[in-house]
Amino acid sequence: NCNLAVTYLWTFTNGTPASATTSTPPAVTYNTVGAQNVTLAVTNACGTTSDTDVMNVQPAPNVAISSSIIDLGICSGSTATLNATGANAYSWSPSTFITSGNGSSVVTISPTSPITYTVTGTTGACTDTETISLTIDPLPIVAPSGSFATCAGSSVPLGLNVSSGTAPYTTYSWTPTASLSNASSATPTASPASTTTYTVQVTDSEGCVGTGL
Repeated sequence: NCNLAVTYLWTFTNGTPASATTSTPPAVTYNTVGAQNVTLAVTNACGTTSDTDVMNVQPAPNVAISSSIIDLGICSGSTATLNATGANAYSWSPSTFITSGNGSSVVTISPTSPITYTVTGTTGACTDTETISLTIDPLPIVAPSGSFATCAGSSVPLGLNVSSGTAPYTTYSWTPTASLSNASSATPTASPASTTTYTVQVTDSEGCVGTGL
């Protein structure tokens, strides 16, 4: 009776395992890219029948993320880009704070709290993932060190108090500049011809900018 005592022999070229004797094939790992033969030989009392199919093993994606953020800290309220490489298609999660580009290799983000993004890259049927964690750098808080008054034709030194952000504070930019002794000083001298409102932008060591006065 040809239906009795059926045996199976799977052969997987360049696969691990290289063979199996179960009726259903096991999971096979391939480390060689390209066309690989998969052969099944079925044997019973009447003989052996075999068939070979070709499996195309694609290169596995190797996903990496780069960022426009130098130290993975972003100034509160700022935008940045994340760029994924190493695959043909991409999906980012979570979508929180992603303002454009989700579903592409490059996304624009504007986070207001720390967050970790995961990107899944797909090439053919193969996937790979990578993550990136971002922190939020607070902005400098700028306030006048007191009230300032002067008579017409006279001068008065301006001062400010800076808190938050990341010291040291690296640059100062005052406007309007015309009546100031040094618009890039932390404490310029003002000689206004009339009542003038001054504004200063302070940049901290992380590149975050706070505005005040």
